[in-house]
Amino acid sequence: MSDAHLDVPTGEIIDTKGSTDILRSGGVGGKSTVAAMERGGTGLNNVEGMVTANLSKTVRIKGGMKREEVKRVIDQHMGEVSYCYETALASNPDLAGKIVFEWKILLSGKVGEVSIKSSSVSSGQLHACIRSAIKSWQFPQPKGSDVYVSYPFIFDVVGF
Repeated sequence: MSDAHLDVPTGEIIDTKGSTDILRSGGVGGKSTVAAMERGGTGLNNVEGMVTANLSKTVRIKGGMKREEVKRVIDQHMGEVSYCYETALASNPDLAGKIVFEWKILLSGKVGEVSIKSSSVSSGQLHACIRSAIKSWQFPQPKGSDVYVSYPFIFDVVGF
């Protein structure tokens, strides 16, 4: 058995990394810890997941709002989606795939119903986190009618 000890300097500031420091999203969304990381169930590298949400032909937007207006709001909130994904990666490092969310933008610009049209990602935690994030988004007020959005998010592991 080796004689190991740790010297801790006194009178100086000691800087350590917490769970929000190793997420690229930095704890966006008002959450300050990630339980799986606090339990020590991770590797030594940063958790990094890539989320893409392209305005492709598969995106469906029906009602009184331009596609670019919807995309602008989604882009403003991609940090929240990335936070949800990177948090879920801490529990399941192999998590990747595509989720198509559908939501209704009310005449007030608030989001009404949010549902999942399809998903190749098996994570109730990720689904619930993103659903909650989308529900909090504020869009411009639609012209004349509610807006229905069907939007795919693609998740891929970059590093762990």
